[in-house]
Amino acid sequence: MTRIMVGLALILGLTACGSGPPSQFGDSAPFGSNDDQCASANLRNEADDEQVLDVAIECLRTEYEAGRPVTVDVDIPTVEGDPIFRRYHVTGEFILIVDDSRADEYGQGIVRARTCETLEFGDGMPEGTDCDSVNHPGFPEAN
Repeated sequence: MTRIMVGLALILGLTACGSGPPSQFGDSAPFGSNDDQCASANLRNEADDEQVLDVAIECLRTEYEAGRPVTVDVDIPTVEGDPIFRRYHVTGEFILIVDDSRADEYGQGIVRARTCETLEFGDGMPEGTDCDSVNHPGFPEAN
C-alpha cells in the first residue's frame, strides 16, 4: 500500500511539473535577469536614472535595428517608489511589450501585454506601433 501511495504521489508530482501547452511567447526569463546583450534598467528615483535608462534603451535600439532577438527589462518607480515593470521582448517574429503595475499601490494593478509590429524610439521610453492586446494564460490580467 505504501508503494502505491508513493508511486501515485510521484506521478502526480511529475504531472504537476509539466510545462503545459506551448506558448507562442516561449520561455520567459525572470524579470530583471540580464539578457545576453542588454542589462536591465532598475530605476530608483535617483540622479543616475536617466543614464541607466539611456544605456538600456540604446542597447535595445542597437539589437532591434540589427534584427537580433533581445529582451530588456525596465523597473520604473512611481513618485511614491512603487515599481512598475516593463519588458521589451523582441524575437524577430514579433515584439512583445508587457507592463506590470500590480505592485503600484495607487495604480491600476494590472498586467498589460501587447504584441507590436515595430518599435519607435524618441524621447523617453520606446513605444510600440500597430499593437494588439494579448490575452494569454501567462498574462491573466491582460486587457
